[in-house]
Amino acid sequence: MHVTTMRFHLDQLEHAGLVLSHFTTAFGVGRPRKVYVLAPEADRPDRSATHLKLLAGLLSEAFDSNVTPEQTGARWIQEHVELERTGPAATPGAWLTKIGRLMDILRRWGYSADVSTTGGGRSCRIDLVDCPFLDLARVYPEVVCGIHRGLLVGALAQMGEDDVEISLKPFVGPNLCHAHVHANQLFDIAPRGPDEP
Repeated sequence: MHVTTMRFHLDQLEHAGLVLSHFTTAFGVGRPRKVYVLAPEADRPDRSATHLKLLAGLLSEAFDSNVTPEQTGARWIQEHVELERTGPAATPGAWLTKIGRLMDILRRWGYSADVSTTGGGRSCRIDLVDCPFLDLARVYPEVVCGIHRGLLVGALAQMGEDDVEISLKPFVGPNLCHAHVHANQLFDIAPRGPDEP
């Protein structure tokens, strides 16, 4: 493979915490070389037991109450996460504040999450890296992804965002899924004076 292609893939592995890199001059004269090493297993947190226990609880609730995985995720958020409810976001900044709270929830669940926006901030793509339920999601994506979609829908609804579109694209990479979140409401774009919030 071309060195640029290799560098891209190695950087993705480093971002996922699977490899580490450093620069060295051990190869002689010239610019320092960037070398990669496999990240030690001991440095990786073992989150599987905690997260699988949580997922097992969610699944048992779904079976007991005969609701969909998405409804189970939304109900779990309502019962376990307290979020301040405000009116629907009227500006891109207010919307992104709520997306920021959503990112905090995802990090508590064990994801490494990054966000990018389009459409003046109304559409967000959240890169979900290191799904804590990855192995189970490969076997039962409709269940695990349904619960995750419910968590996103439930969290935003708790914050007053009922008119949103959420879609998940699982396994866009070996360790990566995308969540697309779009605010349907129009933002206030009228110019304001310097003293107005």
